[in-house]
Amino acid sequence: RERKILSQVDHRVLETGRHFELTEAEEQRFQRVGQLSESFLRKVGEDPQRNALLLQTILNLPTDWPVLFFGCSVEHASAIAVLLRRARRTAAVVTGETRRETRRHLIDDFRAGNIQVLCNYGVLTTGFDAPKVRAVVIARPTTSVVLYEQMVGRGMRGPLNGGTELCTVVDLADNISRFEGQ
Repeated sequence: RERKILSQVDHRVLETGRHFELTEAEEQRFQRVGQLSESFLRKVGEDPQRNALLLQTILNLPTDWPVLFFGCSVEHASAIAVLLRRARRTAAVVTGETRRETRRHLIDDFRAGNIQVLCNYGVLTTGFDAPKVRAVVIARPTTSVVLYEQMVGRGMRGPLNGGTELCTVVDLADNISRFEGQ
C-alpha cells in the first residue's frame, strides 16, 4: 500500500441490526463443510429491511464510482440490480448462467464506465480484473477467509497497477446465531 501497488482501504461496516437463525439442517451442513448453505444465504438476501439499508448505502456512493456488488444469491444480485436501475443508476448482473459473450460485454461496459454497479453472486471473485473499481460491497455473509479476500481483492489494485488510490469496502454485519453476534 505504501508503494501504491495496492489501494488504501476505507473499510465501512454497515450494522444491519438483523438477526438470522440457522435451521438445524443449515447448522449440520455448516458443521460438515464449514460453509453457510445456499438456503441460508437466500434467506438473508430476501430480508427487506436489510435490502433497503443496502440499497440506500449504494445510492449514497458517488455516481461516478465503479461499484462491484457481491450478493447472497443469484436472485439477490438480480434484485439489487433491478432496484438500482429503478433508482436511475446504471446496473447489471452477471451470473453463472450469463452467456460468455454477454458477460464479456457487461464487464467491458463496466470497465468503460457505462455501468456503475456490477452485481454478481459467486462469479467475479477470481479471474476478474477491473482496476478502477472504487467500491466493493460485500452483502453476502461468508466464513471463508479465502473467499472474503478474493472479493475484497477485486478493488485493491493501486495506482501502480492501473487502479485507484483508495477503495471503499462496505461489509454488512449481521447477527447470525451460530457466530455469537459476529
